[in-house]
Amino acid sequence: MNLKSTLDIRYLNGEVGDIFNEKFPLQDYENKAIPRRIIFDWIDDEGIGYGGNCNLNEESALVAFKEVYGEHPDSITADLDIRVNMANTFFTVKLKGTAKIFLLKQKI
Repeated sequence: MNLKSTLDIRYLNGEVGDIFNEKFPLQDYENKAIPRRIIFDWIDDEGIGYGGNCNLNEESALVAFKEVYGEHPDSITADLDIRVNMANTFFTVKLKGTAKIFLLKQKI
């Protein structure tokens, strides 16, 4: 993602997180609820705007987060990894833990 990207995450517990940032990836770790919906947009190097969104399957997201964080979520860090292909036509959402990676969503 390029300059002036936005990220909006809706969580299973009803919380909403909006991030407007000029530099990704974000490196600040915060304990948040499990995401339910992810909405994002970005501008490419040629000034063309793009956007993506997805709803995560609640059941598979709960299983993935339980596998990664286990019984001690305060002692584990993980990344929510959103990647867009070079043509800006496809993206994936992965939960990356210390030893486990779960594909939460892929969308064209």
